[in-house]
Amino acid sequence: VRCGLRIYSDSAGYSLSAVGIARCLGGRLPLNFLSPYCATGPAEFWRRWHVTLSQWFRDYLYVPLGGGRGRGWAFIVAVVFLVSGIWHGAGWNFVLWGLFHGAFLILERIGEDRLLKRLPGTVGTIYVMVVLQFSWSFFHTDDLTEACNYARSRVGACPDPDPYLYASVYLSNEVSICLVLGALGS
Repeated sequence: VRCGLRIYSDSAGYSLSAVGIARCLGGRLPLNFLSPYCATGPAEFWRRWHVTLSQWFRDYLYVPLGGGRGRGWAFIVAVVFLVSGIWHGAGWNFVLWGLFHGAFLILERIGEDRLLKRLPGTVGTIYVMVVLQFSWSFFHTDDLTEACNYARSRVGACPDPDPYLYASVYLSNEVSICLVLGALGS
């Protein structure tokens, strides 16, 4: 839980602080995180995660490049997430992080989406958690080698001295949190 919740807490915390400061000064800022860990698919996750940044990428990069019209939509999605990765940091780990998310959005649009819509929402949420926990391996490390070793440890391909890095621990904690938050919201 440490990695995924830390990234969420940092990002959402800074965003909520800005919203609160703006209100104190008489302004209004939109909420930026809309329970993203309760999403049932990758596209829904990105509609809930850092909403204003996602909208900026949509309005100023995705739409001007063609907005998914025609046969080049997959290339456009890949470019947008490549740029998103570079925006987050100047390292190959961020490039891979961006391309990883772009690939999952492309897969979802190609056909996975039909499967996810037939499954109960919690199955989609678990799927999103698996994808995210793997991708955070690339986001929270300092270089590509460290990111690859961290990702390999998450799927059991190499030992890791920190037992909290394994996917089962991440999933059990984050899915539990998501299910509790989901139950409170309904």
